Amino acid sequence: MKKHPFYDCGAQFTRKKEELLRQGHALKSFRKEARLTQEDLAERIDISVRHLSDIENGKTDPSLTISRRWLHVTGLDATSPNKVTSFMLM
Repeated sequence: MKKHPFYDCGAQFTRKKEELLRQGHALKSFRKEARLTQEDLAERIDISVRHLSDIENGKTDPSLTISRRWLHVTGLDATSPNKVTSFMLM
């Protein structure tokens, strides 16, 4: 019997949620390594503290622009290529 194309939708959603959580935790660790509060970082990358918190907790996916700003402000744009590469592959 053939499976419906949307049959595995739940598993895809679970994988996406896990990816968002890993990505959020990585970004949070970068922020903490830079010794920035959520308020400081949110102001520097021009987003609300609520949006930043949602990203760190895996509730929303950051845009590429926000991710780049985040990495730049936390000093990881060129100084730590291994961390940035592993983050981008998540």
